[in-house]
Amino acid sequence: MSIAWTATIGRKNSGSRCFDSANRDGQRLKLVAAVGCETRAAWSDGLVAEPCAPRGIQGVRLGIADPDASLELLVGHLGLVEHATAGAVTRLTFRGRTDGRHVDVEHLTNVTRAPALPLEGVLPMAGTTNHVALGTENEETQIAFKQRLEGAGYVLTPVRDRKYFKSIYMIEPGGVRVEVATDECAGFAVDESIQDLGHTLKLPAPGWSISGPGTSGSCRRFSRCLRRRAVGRRTSR
Repeated sequence: MSIAWTATIGRKNSGSRCFDSANRDGQRLKLVAAVGCETRAAWSDGLVAEPCAPRGIQGVRLGIADPDASLELLVGHLGLVEHATAGAVTRLTFRGRTDGRHVDVEHLTNVTRAPALPLEGVLPMAGTTNHVALGTENEETQIAFKQRLEGAGYVLTPVRDRKYFKSIYMIEPGGVRVEVATDECAGFAVDESIQDLGHTLKLPAPGWSISGPGTSGSCRRFSRCLRRRAVGRRTSR
């Protein structure tokens, strides 16, 4: 992916050093110097030396025109914790975690709302994000989430078997598609052994759809299964 850097290096982002970037389609990205991130596994055989390599997704920002209903879902039903508010941005963190991973909800004013997303399927617009994937412990906690959310009036998909994990999806009130996926899964070990992860291109067979995982009470992380291939070479040493 070609990146065009667009901001001054060294800007502060909620206390952490960062700089902004955007790809050719306008997708906004940040590289953040997060305290404690060096404890996470990194790709050890890439173009960037391991000490400087990205360690994972630190956070996402949702731009919402009317954030109250979105915060009710994320905090009241998905179990995130309201951590701080700075200007138009409310930072939510994952219960029980101390590594700073977060979801920022930004109150956008005087903007045109994006076209409505379908509950499933792809909206063909470059520079957009298909969904945000959160994680839950296993299939039982996933079903508990589904029943809780549907009981509160939200519309969700049936459980989708993605081969590597199982997923449910919803459109949160601000219009962002949210996935809750299972952490207790074989992940890419379905395709190849742990020792061989990352050495061969593997694609799902026709008929499988890849779209995009917490405990029984709350989502506690971003989706974990999809990042196992990325650290496969390091964990095989």
